[in-house]
Amino acid sequence: MMVKIVKEFRHILTSIAKVFILAIFCVLSGVVIVLPLWKWAVSSPKTYTAGILLCLALYLLFILFRFVRHSSPKRILRRFLFLILTLGEIWFFVFSVFEFRRLFAFLSLFIYGALAIFVSVLFKDENKK
Repeated sequence: MMVKIVKEFRHILTSIAKVFILAIFCVLSGVVIVLPLWKWAVSSPKTYTAGILLCLALYLLFILFRFVRHSSPKRILRRFLFLILTLGEIWFFVFSVFEFRRLFAFLSLFIYGALAIFVSVLFKDENKK
């Protein structure tokens, strides 16, 4: 009986220790990663913005090249058209709302849906059924 109690107590203490170790790891990694970025952003906002935008652009280029390498031209065109449609819809929706033309913004959602369905049917993958 006493052995069972000691095992259970040891299990509870190790669980609590794991939680504390994880919390300490999170705090230390946050200090190591976030503190230099914060210092850089405060001391030189223009270079920080340029650096972050450069990292984002490189990441997006990596994703684009990986997608293009593994896709057919038809699929690439379909994704590009969806991207253009989505960005255009977001721009038109925000512009319409800020210009107090909420009816046009609401109707643009239906038009976007219809165009998305049209592009999806027009460039349907033959491999998928």
